[in-house]
Formats: sequence, C-alpha cells, structure tokens
Amino acid sequence: MRWDARTAIERDRLIPDPQNRSKIMLGGHYVYSTDATRLILTDARTRQSRGFDGGFSPRDVRVSPDGERMAVTGSNDLRLLETNNGAELQRFPNTLWNAYESAWSPNSQSIATQGMVLEVSSGRRVMSFDGYAIEKKLFPKRPMLDFGPGLRGRQRSVAWSPDGTQLASGYEARGVGVWDASSGALAQRLIGHTNWVLSVAWRPDGNQLASSDGSGNLRFWNPARSALGTTRQASRSFVRSIAYSPDGRTLASSSQEGWITLWDTSSLTTIKRLEGHTSVTTTLAWSPDGRQLVSGSSDQTIRIWDVSSAQAMQTIALQEGTILSVDISKDGARLVAVTRGSSLRSWGRADVSSSFGGGK
Repeated sequence: MRWDARTAIERDRLIPDPQNRSKIMLGGHYVYSTDATRLILTDARTRQSRGFDGGFSPRDVRVSPDGERMAVTGSNDLRLLETNNGAELQRFPNTLWNAYESAWSPNSQSIATQGMVLEVSSGRRVMSFDGYAIEKKLFPKRPMLDFGPGLRGRQRSVAWSPDGTQLASGYEARGVGVWDASSGALAQRLIGHTNWVLSVAWRPDGNQLASSDGSGNLRFWNPARSALGTTRQASRSFVRSIAYSPDGRTLASSSQEGWITLWDTSSLTTIKRLEGHTSVTTTLAWSPDGRQLVSGSSDQTIRIWDVSSAQAMQTIALQEGTILSVDISKDGARLVAVTRGSSLRSWGRADVSSSFGGGK
C-alpha cells in the first residue's frame, strides 16, 4: 500500500503473495512483506522483489545517531537496515533472548540490547551487563548470576547515558540497574518501583534518570546515588514509554488512558496534556528541535503533535495493529515506526506533511 500521509488515505495497493499479509513502506517507495519464512523487499514503482531468509517479527526500531542505519529488534535477533532504502546491512542472529528494545551508543558504534553490547563494525558481543539475560540464552541450565533484588528476570528497557559511559536498564523484577558501559560492572541498583519497569530514559545533561512502570508511576532518580527516587503518578496503569525533550526541560510520558503528559523536569510538575488517542499510548519520540512530539497507540494511529499548542498536527492511520515503536532521525529527515502487524514503516520529509527540525 501507499498512503497520502496528509490525509491518511490509501493511494495505491501492491498485490502481495496471499501468504504475506504484512507490509512495510520505506520512504514512499519500498514495501516489505513478511510471512513465517521470509522477508521480502518490493520496489513499489517497478514491483521487483528480493527476498531475505528467516521469519522476522519486529518489536522496536531505532535510528542511529548518525542517521545512517536503523536497528530493528525482533524477539530472537537484531537487524541493521540502511535508513534511506531499507537494505539489510547486518544481522545478529540468535543473540537475543526475548528482547523488547535496543539502544544505540551516542557514537553509533555499538548497540545495547537485552543485557549485552554489540559492536557494529565486527558484529561481536563485546560486553555483558546483565548476567541473567546472557546466561539464560547461552547456558539455560547454569545457575543465574545474581545482581540482587530488582535486577532479576527479563529486561524490558535499556538506554545509554548521553556521554556513553553508562547504561540504564529496567526489569520486570521492578528495579533499575545502572551499569558501567566499558566493564559491565553494576554501578547503581535503583529500587522503589512496585511493578514492572517498562521504560528508562536519561536527561540530555546526564544528571537525571527517569523510569516508568506498570502501575502508572514515574520515578526521577539521581543516577549517581541509589537513594529512593521522586515519584509521580502519570496513569492508572502501564506507562509504556517516556522520552526527554532535546533540551532536557520536559519529559513526555505515555498512558493507559491514551493521553500524553508533559512534565517539567526541574519542578517535576505537570505542564500540559496532549489528548487525542482513543486507546493506550505505547511509544513516543521528540523531533530534534523539540517543537514536535510523535506518538503511537493501540488505536492504530501515529500522531504528530505541536508541543506549544498541544494540538495534533497530523494523524496517520495505519490499520496494522498497535504501534509498538516510533523514532525520528537526528536530522529530522525520517520518521520510522513498527506495528503489531509485523510491519516496519518509514517516511521521508516528502511523505509527511509535518517538517521535523534537524538537530545541531
């Protein structure tokens, strides 16, 4: 399918293999189709295809800071794609154990996911910072390394510190771990959440760490100390995504109710709400200039918000299930999204009516 991004109306339809029901549009030209055994890239203009072996169901997409690649995380492997044309550049097969998301290092040379750091240039695992995930994958019968309460079990989220020296990860065991990015040593164990930790994020100055959980709570931490963080209620239930604005003054949080709350990161008070989604808000990403916020929801839409007016500038209706992940390249040239229907979509400036300001 091709869509008019301004009206969210379908323009034309590719006729796929009947077994391939999921489609991905890249830059207005390319469409992926997936089934249980292959991934197919089709040129929407010439209808020519080339296939990739192996089934793949994406959960998360992240554009590298240099804008050249996308890291697409599936349940059992990680794939790197060329940002502009979707060509597969690299694959890390059988390295993940039920991973939910990945995070690029600030220099775009490494990727952290599910307890390990992968070096992009060599494809090697260069560091492990979560004994449970690594040991569970490689040695399922071996006793797990134990980093103490809160850091046992499945990792749900991961984020690099802005200077690239630390990693933060959130766990279903209700803790947040702060790790040395070189050695993998545990620097801080942050305990206080009463439910799964679903998202973690660093303020751009590195002096504040935020986390969200399945009870609707946010916690704001000083990453240099293990003292109990300040708590704020953001939703009646799951807060699946949080994101700092580029200037660090605002934190956006999703909600089970569908609204998005903007928080002042100094006073930890509510600034405003963005309302429009009709179901759970699942994923958030800021434009590089901080003037816009992109959100995805289980209502199967992506909304692009003008932050100053709290109004949706554009709504893109996909009808492919829950929007699992959205991201914007640092130059503002590309918006990408992953949907529950095993689709990865990407839009360039020409495909979206909103213009995202580029970063410095």
